[in-house]
Amino acid sequence: MQTEEYNIDIKALFEVFYQKKLLLFLITLLFALLSTFYAYFQPNIYKATASVKVGLDKGAVAKDLLSVAMGKGAVTEGTEKDLINSRYLKEQAMQLVDFSHHYYTTQYYREIELYKDAPFKVVMSKGYGYSFTLTVMDEEHYQLTLENIKRTDGSVLNYRQIHRFGENVVTEDFQLKIIKQIPFHAQKYRFVIDKNSHISGSISAKQTSKHSTIFKISYEDTVPLRAQEFTNALAMAYVNQNVENTNREATQKLIFIKKQLAKVQKEIKESVSQLETFRHRSNIVNVENKMEVVTARVDAYESQLMEANMKEEMLNTFYKEVKKGDKLETLSLAGIGEKDSSLVATMQALQEAIVEKKLLREDYTALHPRVIKAERKISQLKSIILHTVENFKNSIEKRKKLLVDSIKEQRAVLATLPERERKYKELERKYKMNESMNTYLLKMKAEAEMVQASTVSKNRILDYALLPSSPIKPKRKMIVSIGTLIGFILGVVWIFLLEFLDDKIKTENEIKQIIDFPIVGSIPHMEGNEKMWDETIKIFDSPKSIFSESFRNLRSNLQMLYRTENEKNAKVILLTSNVGGEGKTTLSVNLAAIMSLTNKRTIVVNMDMRKPTLHTKFKLPNKKGLSELLLGLLEMKDAIQQTKYPYLDILSSGNAPVNPAEAILSPRMYEILEALKHEYEVIILDTPPIGLVADAKSLMQQVDINLYVVRANYSKKIYLTTLQDTVQFNQLSNVGIILNDIDFKKGHYAYYHNYGYYKE
Repeated sequence: MQTEEYNIDIKALFEVFYQKKLLLFLITLLFALLSTFYAYFQPNIYKATASVKVGLDKGAVAKDLLSVAMGKGAVTEGTEKDLINSRYLKEQAMQLVDFSHHYYTTQYYREIELYKDAPFKVVMSKGYGYSFTLTVMDEEHYQLTLENIKRTDGSVLNYRQIHRFGENVVTEDFQLKIIKQIPFHAQKYRFVIDKNSHISGSISAKQTSKHSTIFKISYEDTVPLRAQEFTNALAMAYVNQNVENTNREATQKLIFIKKQLAKVQKEIKESVSQLETFRHRSNIVNVENKMEVVTARVDAYESQLMEANMKEEMLNTFYKEVKKGDKLETLSLAGIGEKDSSLVATMQALQEAIVEKKLLREDYTALHPRVIKAERKISQLKSIILHTVENFKNSIEKRKKLLVDSIKEQRAVLATLPERERKYKELERKYKMNESMNTYLLKMKAEAEMVQASTVSKNRILDYALLPSSPIKPKRKMIVSIGTLIGFILGVVWIFLLEFLDDKIKTENEIKQIIDFPIVGSIPHMEGNEKMWDETIKIFDSPKSIFSESFRNLRSNLQMLYRTENEKNAKVILLTSNVGGEGKTTLSVNLAAIMSLTNKRTIVVNMDMRKPTLHTKFKLPNKKGLSELLLGLLEMKDAIQQTKYPYLDILSSGNAPVNPAEAILSPRMYEILEALKHEYEVIILDTPPIGLVADAKSLMQQVDINLYVVRANYSKKIYLTTLQDTVQFNQLSNVGIILNDIDFKKGHYAYYHNYGYYKE
């Protein structure tokens, strides 16, 4: 079995694209128009950006125990990003910007939102979410329209009525009043009133650089003014929340201090009273130095014990918060772990891991490997922190036990001193302790009042958002360019597929790639309808045409092909094809005509008895011919018909016999050919298609030249495989190809056409 390889000819491929350039242009133009249409009707998106300086207290720790009790958590860049994108700040900003009223109009076939430029205002109490159409009738009246609105019960609401501006419109479905504000610049508007505000664009908060404390807060919206207003409102809400938090912390601190002051001052009064009473009764003026030293030690130990108790209580609270796992990213370590860098570093790593997990959850699900890895890291860090805190607590317990034992030891020393001096010193120690705590609380109160009175946000707005002058999206030029490019690529692919799937022969190169038989002639396409060509012979009617010249070239090639030692012998030329409609008969007639013009006696024999058409070309009858001659019903001279053209005769098929194949293959056929050779110099046999019947296959071995007709854009490439099988089977060596019906205006044939050869 023979395998044919079809190599891609780049030059031929470019010729195909050139021939189908109109199709490529139309596909590209279609996609360009579609992308232009899409880009034009996409709403404009405007982006407003404000710059905010964030006050981060990195690594700050509390300086006193009271700040530890009242202090806030750590502040990080990730926390600030989450805060800016929080629902709380969005709601605060939305209170300053109108997101519930939407007014639309159409300009240049595109709907745009008017926002504050709307010429009317709608006050609504019922009918939220409906899309109303307002048509201006005149300066005082308008038409309100609702179409195909589905009610909750499944029925459809349609409404169309004319009202006056300022009139209360009340129906069972909606209640509203439309107030005219400025002159109308269009006739038709649309509006939708939402009950609850919701932002329509996207918010983003980004650092200007990795370690920068400046954030860019951006908001995208279809209305430039609303984008500017909401961006500035969000930036203000972010700054104000810092002030509110500071005020709230200062207020809570003052409340705590005042409660402690009241308690301490009451104890001071009681201590002073007890001390004065005891001194008056005991008449004590001074105490020995030993008692003072022991008492001072007891005071110091008890002060340290009080500090240990408070630190233990804060560790217990911290331990519970970590174990509970709520809001760990804002949990403070101030006053607890500042002396232990490992706990501070571990807590900071935990808070960063929690922020990282929150950012990952914005893009991935809980089952994503990166989220699972972050969750595992958080769990491990929490376990380390809990164990560290437990070790701190055990250490404090041991220290407390030592302090209690020391206090007991010093109290035992005091017990050995005189009772009056000992009791006096104890009262005096209690008074001093309360006085010291009172001084400390008064100092903290003054500081808290100063903070409350002069609260300034650590965050501040560097640059307010400006009104966007041009949209950032859609990028219409890019959309149109990409659409055009896609159209061009799809056009190329489409043409390539058409060419790849098209199995029809178009050029000589395609024939040469399949078989190696010589191409003896290329016949151009004949302009006009088939009926006109059935009634004329182009060689005689247009002798100077490119069509006639192509047959002169064919005649020359045939003379070279059948040149032998005895050139005076009659030449028998057989024309066949694979199927009907490939122009075999037309070529036979015109080939005979071009041969007769050289004054050679030429005859055309119509051997296609099933579909005889040869006689119609010469406008001669077909009552008798080859069929009768084969059956012996006529003499040769009676079967041959003379045409009006000199040196040219025809032998028509005659009446179709019962078995045309057997008649043609009979010995009588060879006798007729021998007889014709004595009378004519050129004998052209117009035979049936070899792909349909076998009539011509046996004759191909008996003739001088076999011409196989291939019609461009009609004959299939597989036909050539059939021809090659036939040639190999019959061992033929005198086969030539004629490529018929070529469009000389295309491809490399255009040279002959455009240069003006043989134009009439």
